[in-house]
Parts: sequence; structure tokens; C-alpha cells
Amino acid sequence: MPLLGAVLYSAGAALATIAPALPTLLPLLFELAQRPLLLPPPTAVATPLTASPSPHPATTCALKSIAALLNAMPDDALLHQYLSHVVTSTTSSSSDGGNLPPPVASVVVDAGYPLPRRLAALQVYLHATKAIVLRAHATTVPVVFTFLWSLLSSEELKLHVAHGFELVLDDWTDVLTAASHALISPVHRQRTFSLLFPLLTTKENMEKRVVTLLVVAHTPHAILLPHVLDIVPLVVDALNLKEPPYAALLGHPALVTFEVRFHAVKDRLRALGCLASLAKIKYELIHPHKERVIKGLLAALDDRKRTVRQAAVKVRNQWSIL
Repeated sequence: MPLLGAVLYSAGAALATIAPALPTLLPLLFELAQRPLLLPPPTAVATPLTASPSPHPATTCALKSIAALLNAMPDDALLHQYLSHVVTSTTSSSSDGGNLPPPVASVVVDAGYPLPRRLAALQVYLHATKAIVLRAHATTVPVVFTFLWSLLSSEELKLHVAHGFELVLDDWTDVLTAASHALISPVHRQRTFSLLFPLLTTKENMEKRVVTLLVVAHTPHAILLPHVLDIVPLVVDALNLKEPPYAALLGHPALVTFEVRFHAVKDRLRALGCLASLAKIKYELIHPHKERVIKGLLAALDDRKRTVRQAAVKVRNQWSIL
């Protein structure tokens, strides 16, 4: 499987050679990729690692191979057949691939399937989403984002979907890269933001607030600036998450709300580093918050650790001269 994966991860370069085998190869990959995942024990504490179970290495290889192929295939009838197999949410309108398993989205939403089976299908959906988002597929990208956003209201799936958005938005090093000959649209981040931004205005649940931060973190500043007045309240709201499963999904200790005296020194220093970075934002945007920030630094200025006190002094000086 690793050798096959090494070839398929660079499908863009070898597509002419692989193309005749695609009608046979892709159904096998879909079947392998949807093997049920092992869930963590019910008593386990939810963390970024246990929120979504880790698949077997062969399953991971199949997932990334599917992503590489869907990204590299020409926009023809065969690609549309497999995209339809991924996004169709009802079994009655299954794609024409006779030896394909049930449509991926239909398995994700069908509560009749065991949860491990649904989570395995969700992983396929997320990897396919990443493939077509990178190539900026005009007709399918809006469909997949709308579907994933709707899943953030599902009690069983919402935490897994919120974690999955990081997979979709983050950069990989082994597949779907320019070096592996992937199709990468230069405006894919801009299009992603334009599609998701209208959905980000909701504060219905914590998972949607986590996704708000993930989308903002992976969007270039030039795209965010015209919307900054709308984005800042959403980001501040998301940063107030205190529940461990959701705060941990943000992936950076400095973004977790904490009491100064109860957390590791490195976390307190990173939080101060965030404040130092904010001081570099345009004056007119941050000056209204100057007094509040300086007052909030009082606890750090009295921290029991000298390194934290020194960092707090530097941050206070940066904000004082605004």
C-alpha cells in the first residue's frame, strides 16, 4: 500500500498512466477508505487526538489517494460520477458506479449506520472536499461546504466535523502540494472565505465558533480586511470558549482562556506574544482597546515568573505608545 500511495500521491504527474485503471481503482479505494474506525473509550477525555479517531495507515493512504486523484482528474464525466458519489445524500439517487458502496454523504447522515461507519464516511467526504477546494471546482465546492456546515448541528457529528475543517483548510506536505503536481487554484482561499463568510455570522453552537476561527486563521489578511468589523466580534466570541474539547480544537494554547496563575509558563508567554502581535494592527482598529489591554496586563506584570513579567513589560510598552 505505501508504494501505491507514493504513486497516487503524485497522480497529477502520472495521470496519463493511471487513467485507464481509474474505473477499477477508485471503487477499491472508496471501499478501503470507509472501513469503520475504532472510537476512543466512552470514558476518554476529548482532545484533538481523540475527537476524531485515527484510521489505520492503509485507510489513511486510501483517503489521501482518493484526494489526490479527485484533485488531478480532468473535469469530465468520470470525475463528475465520483463527485456525485461523494456528495449525494440519498441512497435512492446513487451514482452509476455499479460496484461503488452507498453514496458517501448518505452514509454520513444516515443514523441507521453505526457511528464508526458514519465517521469513516465523513473522513472520505472531508478528504474529497479538500481535493476539490484546492482545485476550486466551481459547482461542487458550494455543495460540500453547505453540507459540512449543516453537520455542525448534529449532536453525534458536530465535534468531528469541526475538527475536520482543520483538515480541509490546513496545508499538507506529502500530498496535494505543488511538488506533487496537484491542481491548486491561486484564489482557493479567497473563494473558500467568500463561501463560508455568510455562514460565519451565526453563533448557534460552539463548533461553529471554532470553525469561524479556523477559517479566519487560514485566510490571507488582504481578504479579511474589508470584513474586519464583522469578523472581530465573531473571533472574540470564539476565543471565549472555555470547554476543553472546543478550546483544544483551536490548536494553540494562547487561544485557550485561562487564569494567569494556573497555567504553564509557556502558555502565559504565548498569550503575551499574541497581544504583542495585535499591537502591530492598524492604529484605528486597536486604539479603542488600548486602556482595556493595559489594565488586563496587571496580573501578568505581577506574575511569579520573571520571564513572564519581562514579557508583560514589553507588551505594555508596545500598547502604551499607541
